Amino acid sequence: MIIGICDDNLDEQKKVSDICRGILTEQEKDFEIIKFSTGQQLIDYCNNDENNEIDLLFLDIELGQMNGIDIKDRIIKSDKIWRISFVSGYNEYVYDAYSIKTIGFILKPAYKEQIKKMINIVIDEKEENKVDRWAAGTVSDGNGKMSEAAF
Repeated sequence: MIIGICDDNLDEQKKVSDICRGILTEQEKDFEIIKFSTGQQLIDYCNNDENNEIDLLFLDIELGQMNGIDIKDRIIKSDKIWRISFVSGYNEYVYDAYSIKTIGFILKPAYKEQIKKMINIVIDEKEENKVDRWAAGTVSDGNGKMSEAAF
């Protein structure tokens, strides 16, 4: 699982990262955490075809020069982001935050149970997606490459 964290507050970024690391270690999941301190870094990541898909992006609203809502609108069609959970101290943006990829809005300070809920949603979705692909007659080689299954 790849987790992305986009927050210009490095203390908040570290807190969310530490919580994710603890949850995924407890669940014995392989994981990688990618941190972005600006919205432009995230946009650049999404525009690079060589980068892997981020399974869950924790995205702040107030990011200095860029707004998390605007960033979401710019990356919404990217195949580099599976799901987004906003983490912000500004609840007035909750309705603007939602999109087809948004699964939650966590008010700062973020707590373990809130983050765990978002991680588990994505884990469940990814597992369901594997089953759906298998049932449709395609299987993954474990590296994201699909092939036809013989029945």
